[in-house]
Order: sequence, then structure tokens, then C-alpha cells
Amino acid sequence: MKRFIATFNRYNPQLGCSLRTYTIEARTIASATKKARAIADACPYGSMSLKSVELA
Repeated sequence: MKRFIATFNRYNPQLGCSLRTYTIEARTIASATKKARAIADACPYGSMSLKSVELA
């Protein structure tokens, strides 16, 4: 398994916009991107959009 760093633009209506990073373990960059999109879709409040996925 390789480690990837996913960077997100996180928008919160009360706090504004910020950058968030998550470490994702996956075999390929395509599967890491898929996992990162699932994280963005599961954002409970406000919104989160995927900015980039890079090898750590």
C-alpha cells in the first residue's frame, strides 16, 4: 500500500473557507482519488471539494 495526500477545499458557512489534508492508503492513484471523492461526498456540514491527490 502506498500513502497519498489528498488536499480539499473545505467550506463552512460559519467559518469560511480553509484547506484540509488527509492521508489515504491505496494501491494506485486512481483508487486514492476514488476514496478522496468518497470523503468529500460524506461531508456532514458545508461542502468539501477535492483539490489534488499526490503521492506522499
